[in-house]
Amino acid sequence: MELNLKVHETLCSTYIFCVNGITADTDDFGTQCEDVTTPNRLHFTRIPPTMPILTKYKITISDYREVAKRLEDALAGNCRWR
Repeated sequence: MELNLKVHETLCSTYIFCVNGITADTDDFGTQCEDVTTPNRLHFTRIPPTMPILTKYKITISDYREVAKRLEDALAGNCRWR
């Protein structure tokens, strides 16, 4: 699997996100929302893989988990823009 992921640290969002050369959508791997207990802190929550998403990006379940973990690590934290 080829993963190209670049994140705007101050915005807590991706500016480059491709999986196997396909422009990817973070919503295919989980949801990002604000932590209600800590202002300006976000977290990314993985969602289970589906066959349409695995097919769309030509990945295995293991690949899906790896991408979701990378997003979870990259899209969580204090966002300085907020």
